[in-house]
Amino acid sequence: MKALAKRTNPRKTIFVIHAPPWKTKLDRVYPDDTHIGSKAVREFIEREQPLLTLHGHAHESFELSGKFMEIIGKTISINPGSEHQKKGVKLNAVIFDVYNLKKIRHTKS
Repeated sequence: MKALAKRTNPRKTIFVIHAPPWKTKLDRVYPDDTHIGSKAVREFIEREQPLLTLHGHAHESFELSGKFMEIIGKTISINPGSEHQKKGVKLNAVIFDVYNLKKIRHTKS
């Protein structure tokens, strides 16, 4: 992760990292609402403060926490999640304008 940060200016970069940051609203899973995120990803975000990070892996986190976004320092981190526990898998999406991150919208299919 340190080498990745050296290749760009993190404060002007969007990072797509499969694992969500540890101990956030974005890394919770069934059956017992456990946090399964990455400590290394969390430390990277805290240290480098990227503009935006996009995550997945913990698909049910949105169902459990009701949140698709968390702010860590100045970084906006997003995991749109999916609703696989309900009848039929429903994919979620997040729509944003990279030039205006104040208007981030979460939508369900």
